[in-house]
Amino acid sequence: MEGPTGVPTTGQHQHPSNMASDSLSLTTVSPSYTDLKSDQILEAIAATKQDLSTKVDAVAIQLGLLCSEQQRLMSRVTQVESEVTELRPAIQDLEGQIWSLISKVRVMEARAEDYEGRSRCDNLYIVGFPGSAEDTDHTLFFFKWVSQKVAQLSDGFLAGRAH
Repeated sequence: MEGPTGVPTTGQHQHPSNMASDSLSLTTVSPSYTDLKSDQILEAIAATKQDLSTKVDAVAIQLGLLCSEQQRLMSRVTQVESEVTELRPAIQDLEGQIWSLISKVRVMEARAEDYEGRSRCDNLYIVGFPGSAEDTDHTLFFFKWVSQKVAQLSDGFLAGRAH
């Protein structure tokens, strides 16, 4: 078995004819680092270093822009949170007023419905009669009561349609 350089690993032996063909294939497939001059190696390292430096600088610039954008957004979020905190009591007050107005509207709707129903009826609405004052015949009771009240009036009594 061979190591990464094509040289047999420790404890294994190869036949000399096999070694010659292996070393030949290594030199033709990939150039050996020993063939390069130290100046060329230093140039390659410097070029790689310059390329990496350029790319790292570009990434650093982008990170700086992202950090400043993040700080701007965090500042805006803090500002919005403080505004919401300031508005919360006013919103709660308005909610209370809304519920109060809703209850008043419901009462007014019920009254309007009652008044509308009453205006469409031909019946009279008389207030102030005790519930026990009625006989079994309501019409007869009303006529008796009206005639008694009219007799008590000294100035006379006029009756007519209200609308």
